[in-house]
Amino acid sequence: MLIHFVCSGNTNRSRMAEAYFNSKKISGMTATSSGTHASHNFNGPITFFAKNILQKKGILEYTAKTWQETNKELLKKADVVVFIKKKYFDFVNNELGYVPSRYYIWNIKDVESVEESESVKKINENKIRQDETVFNNIKKAVDRLVVDLQKTV
Repeated sequence: MLIHFVCSGNTNRSRMAEAYFNSKKISGMTATSSGTHASHNFNGPITFFAKNILQKKGILEYTAKTWQETNKELLKKADVVVFIKKKYFDFVNNELGYVPSRYYIWNIKDVESVEESESVKKINENKIRQDETVFNNIKKAVDRLVVDLQKTV
């Protein structure tokens, strides 16, 4: 069973979900991810903050090496699509004209932007703290998803 996570840039939330899900090594299940606006991102292959968390957790190896743009073909390959927020479901439905046969919509907030007047050190500390919260929310959601999927297999 292929699980596909969708967010905006595919450099943070969906990649953390992909890595955590794949690190569970569930027989017959694997995860991929993409972003509805991944080609517009300037974060590189993965955000520094997501990479830092995944390295600390020892699961960086379980995510793709770079981002990929969400498209209809990718979504059609998935047995289950998880939209990190409703607006990504809306984008896929309205812009790509596609609704997966089986999907979940989560409500996991992204890291908030910070004011430019803050020091780099303070910005980094805030983002790391926020991303750890995001990761913990993703971890809980993935764990619930796995329980739900295992009921239907």
